[in-house]
Amino acid sequence: MTWKEYDLARYCRCLDELNETEDECYTGVNPDDTPKKVEKQDYYYRNGIQVKDVINQVYQFFGEDLSSWEAACIYNILKYLMRYKYKENPKQDLDKLIVNIKWLKEADI
Repeated sequence: MTWKEYDLARYCRCLDELNETEDECYTGVNPDDTPKKVEKQDYYYRNGIQVKDVINQVYQFFGEDLSSWEAACIYNILKYLMRYKYKENPKQDLDKLIVNIKWLKEADI
């Protein structure tokens, strides 16, 4: 398994857990591959809109047309784009956004 496939599997498990609950937020994974549970953060919920809901809408728009790797990149792009302005270090999220855009651009589409 490549590092991209391993990372994607971790993202997918985390996203599945995230979609199961409205009251909790999951971000990343623990060393044992279980989702890392955190308090709901303001930068994931603004003006009545949750980042995860936007991501789910985008996935529905694409349907089955995305590879797993494209889906993981788009997940991160949307996440970093929507939260950067509300983070302590917005430039760090913008850097992560750029990296994920680069990976998406390099993906076999």
